[in-house]
Amino acid sequence: MAFLIRVALAVLALYLLWRVCGRLLRSPGVNGGGRPVDPGSRSVDELVQDPFCKLYVPRREAVVLREGGADVFFCSAACRDSYVQRGGRHAE
Repeated sequence: MAFLIRVALAVLALYLLWRVCGRLLRSPGVNGGGRPVDPGSRSVDELVQDPFCKLYVPRREAVVLREGGADVFFCSAACRDSYVQRGGRHAE
């Protein structure tokens, strides 16, 4: 019985050592595929706030409305339409 406990502890120690070494070898600016992450790329998607319902959505999934030379982002077409019906005023 003691032999099985020692084997289990040795396997656990090797597994933890493998995980720690893997984390140490990865640099902070590298994603899981081993390629550097470009902060300007779409893979690093920023969150934008819907001015109508105040929900945050990823920029690439947002519904966009061009207003006064700037983009306004919405979580859905329904929120965009409600925003437009209220004359572009933010929901209170």
